[in-house]
Amino acid sequence: MPEFEFEKSRKRKYDVWVNSKYRTELFATGIYSPRRFLEAYQVGVIDDVTRSKIVSAEIPMADSSMRIAVKSYHPRGITGAIKDLFRPSKAVREFLFAGKLFAAGLPVPEPLAAMEERRFRRLISCWYFSREVVGAKSVYVLTAGEKTYGEWPDEVRLLFAKRLGRAAGEAHEKGYAHRDLNMSHMIVTPVDPLRWDSVGLDVYFADFEGGRLYPRKIAKSLRLRDVSRFMRSFRLFATHPECIAFFKAYAAGAGENEASAKDFHDAVFRKLGPPEGTGGADGAGDAGGGGS
Repeated sequence: MPEFEFEKSRKRKYDVWVNSKYRTELFATGIYSPRRFLEAYQVGVIDDVTRSKIVSAEIPMADSSMRIAVKSYHPRGITGAIKDLFRPSKAVREFLFAGKLFAAGLPVPEPLAAMEERRFRRLISCWYFSREVVGAKSVYVLTAGEKTYGEWPDEVRLLFAKRLGRAAGEAHEKGYAHRDLNMSHMIVTPVDPLRWDSVGLDVYFADFEGGRLYPRKIAKSLRLRDVSRFMRSFRLFATHPECIAFFKAYAAGAGENEASAKDFHDAVFRKLGPPEGTGGADGAGDAGGGGS
C-alpha cells in the first residue's frame, strides 16, 4: 500500500499541511506564498468554475520535475462562512481525506499540501495541491463533451465500460463510497481510445471528498447508490452490451460473481429504465456537468 504521512506548520500567514515525502521540494518553491508561486510555476488552467479554480504548475524536483494541480477555493456564502469558523477549510478536508484514500490504495491523485489563511478564525482563502494526472479527461468529456464516442470501435467501447466498472467495484471492495459518482467524477488517462489496448487505461476518482471510507466492503445499498448515480447518465451513451460489460467487470472488481452482476444490472434498470444509448446517442442527461 502507498504510504501517506503529513506535517502541519505555520508559514507566514498560512497554516500549512504538507505531505512529508515532498516537504523539502514544496517549501523550496515557496508554496506558502501561493500567488507568487503561481507567477513562477503556473503552466496552464485546468478548470475555472464558480466555487474554485484549478491551475497546472510544474515544479523542480531533485532529479526531474513534477506537474501539480493547484486548486483555490473562492469565498462562499454566509452559511458556509459560519460553518468554516468551526471546521477545517474545504482544501484541508480534501487533503486529509485524499491522504486516507491514497494510503488505502484507491485511485486518487496523490495529495501534496493544503493551506488556509484565517483572521480571527474567519476563513480568508484556502488552497489544495495534488499531483496532476497529466492529460486526463472525465468520462463526461470523452462521451458527451467531445461527441466522438460513437466513432470508437465496438471493442474499444467495451474495454472502456469494463475498466470503469472494475474501478468502481474495486473501490467498493476497499470500503469507499463516493456518494456522487457521476460521469464527471471519473477521469481517465490516456485519452486516446486507440492506445488503451496497448498501454492500458487508468481510472481516477475526482471530487471524492463528499464520500466515506469504511473499514470493509461497503453495504449493498451504498454500492447500488453509486452505480445507479453513474449509470443514470452513462446509459444515455452506452449500448446495452456495454452496460452489461460494466456490471460484469464491476462484480469482478468487487469480488463477486456474475449472478451478482445480473442482480445489480436488474436493480439499477428497474429504477432507471432500460439503456437508451446506441454507442453515440445525443443527449447529455444528468451527466453531472462538464469538467473533472
